[in-house]
Amino acid sequence: MRIFKKDFGEKSITYGEALDKHCVMVGLMAKRMRMMSIPGFKNSLCAKLKAHGLKRECRLAVKNFVNNTLLPSYDSATLRPMNLTDLKHQKELNVFRTIPWQEVCKFLAGGFFVNAGILFYLYVARVSVPLWGTGFIETPEVSGVRSIVHAVLFLTFFYLGFIREWKSRNRNAYSVLPIGFIRSALKCRDEAPKQGLEGAPDAFLEILPAYLEGLDRMQGGDEIIVITWLHRARRDVLKVHPRMDPSNPLTGIFLTRSPDRPNPLGLHRAKVLEINPGRLHIGPIEAIDGTPVIDIKPVIESNNC
Repeated sequence: MRIFKKDFGEKSITYGEALDKHCVMVGLMAKRMRMMSIPGFKNSLCAKLKAHGLKRECRLAVKNFVNNTLLPSYDSATLRPMNLTDLKHQKELNVFRTIPWQEVCKFLAGGFFVNAGILFYLYVARVSVPLWGTGFIETPEVSGVRSIVHAVLFLTFFYLGFIREWKSRNRNAYSVLPIGFIRSALKCRDEAPKQGLEGAPDAFLEILPAYLEGLDRMQGGDEIIVITWLHRARRDVLKVHPRMDPSNPLTGIFLTRSPDRPNPLGLHRAKVLEINPGRLHIGPIEAIDGTPVIDIKPVIESNNC
């Protein structure tokens, strides 16, 4: 295969001869980079190097040259080589992104809110004030127009600084809806035992009407796991004394069964004693009265889930 004369002067040389000369090889790489994508260029180049009998060390050297020299100046998004202007523009964009624009919008929203309030007061009080350093006097009508403009700017920056932040937080939030509630003789946490087998009473699980079909084929005597939302728990606790015993060392809540945790889910193994319309008689269970139930799962004794 021949290389075009317009690329490397009047001298016409073969591809194998060009590989022996580093300057020609670099020129060929740069030329190919402008004609095909990165993966296609690298695969094509390595295949041709191997076909011409170059040693493995030479091929690795060429790969390193491509990765360390050519690719950093190659824009993978547009599949075009970046010049110095593009690189400068990219650095400017990086600096632009480091500015806390949300905080700036909050500050501007506060400033325009204050200005709009002052201008509206001047309009309502029919007060004319001189503009500092200009010699002009601002009439109440001008104050009214300016208050409207500042109010619009306040709403704009309030949206950019606060509303968008609240929307982004809600977008990352997850909601859990209860399927029922526990009805128990236990009314507070102090009355409840630590575990169901430590003397917990039986209770009723009231199922909401929308989820009654989920109880199909459930029978008395079935072993179930009731998943509850411990609504009285604290969610800002990360370390506790196990079993609320101060003699036990502080332990991370993920190694304990403490109800106080960031997402206070409770797991209760219980037995279905009786099935009534809209409610299950289960026990023993240590959940207190009014505890929301998130889900019900069957107990599987074997390891095959």
